Amino acid sequence: MYIGAQALLAPEAAPDLVELEQMRLVRAIESYLEAARNGTGSALKPLHAAAVTLGLEIARFLESLLRQPISSELAARAISLQRKQETLRALEENILLFAETLEQGGDRELSGRLLESLDTILLTMADALQSKEAMDLEMLMVLTDDRGASMERLRNRYGMEQSADAHDIAALHYATTLFERNVWLLRQLALWLREDMKLAVV
Repeated sequence: MYIGAQALLAPEAAPDLVELEQMRLVRAIESYLEAARNGTGSALKPLHAAAVTLGLEIARFLESLLRQPISSELAARAISLQRKQETLRALEENILLFAETLEQGGDRELSGRLLESLDTILLTMADALQSKEAMDLEMLMVLTDDRGASMERLRNRYGMEQSADAHDIAALHYATTLFERNVWLLRQLALWLREDMKLAVV
């Protein structure tokens, strides 16, 4: 929607346009959780296909930008956007798997808690990317603090206390593993954003 051959004619504005496209990608990822929440899993495949296409276009555009004779400051910003894009690509794939896993069934209360928790962190990440405010970033850093121990306790309790069948237990254990992975990826985005803020101050 925002990037194309013409955008390369004004390279100084190109990073801002890439950020707009990356926000579109974040909104698409958010819709995966909405599909899982509403039980509309059939929407996941076309959403994923569109997100992959958009991600590839962003990556190609950044590569083209870096091949141009641009300033070191602009190159540093483009490289930072590349790092974010690679993390967003991995996040998109993992949240897709997470949404698909929750769609397969299992304990609905536990699934709902995992979904809403991840949705809250994802929305906070979107706010931080868009606003670049220190307060939003700090909130994201807090929410993406290590969740490994709490997920392990949850897995152990569910496996021992619930009477669900083995398939449901396996699905929800896999969902908690994906949850951890997604939180870790969101943490990486927070760290990249913090570095960008430091550079902006300098």
